[in-house]
Amino acid sequence: MLLQDIWCHIHSLMPLQDAARSACTSHTFLRSWRCHSKLNLTTKTLGLKRNARGKCDIARSFTSRVDHILRNHSGIGVKTLRLGIPDYCNVSTSHLNSWLQIAITPGIEEVTLFLPSNYKAEYNFPCSLFFWWAWKLNSASVPHRVFHLPPGWI
Repeated sequence: MLLQDIWCHIHSLMPLQDAARSACTSHTFLRSWRCHSKLNLTTKTLGLKRNARGKCDIARSFTSRVDHILRNHSGIGVKTLRLGIPDYCNVSTSHLNSWLQIAITPGIEEVTLFLPSNYKAEYNFPCSLFFWWAWKLNSASVPHRVFHLPPGWI
């Protein structure tokens, strides 16, 4: 096992906030951060406190941080994606689709999306991602949302 693989493994065992903090300490940790396997992206794990800032600032920070994390992630080794978008955050479907395209790769085991209650009543999940899931997918849950498959897909 290579040293980089060991760092990646250690990082994958750390909670998201701790892994992010350690990435600030060295280039080695920064590189290993890019292969963190458990992406739990919520306002809490991103360190966004509702009391300290207004909702608009938190919404902007949430979108910016999630976008930055996922665009800088290697996409390799993601096992779990948990994305909790707060009710007051107006994330565009193009952002959400982009994030899912980056994170959902072969080997992913769990995808959990918590969409805002004021989000569109129906979210059209990018069906191209389902084709990538020809391999085993343990769970994909989207509470209170509907998947629309294209005609003739089933």
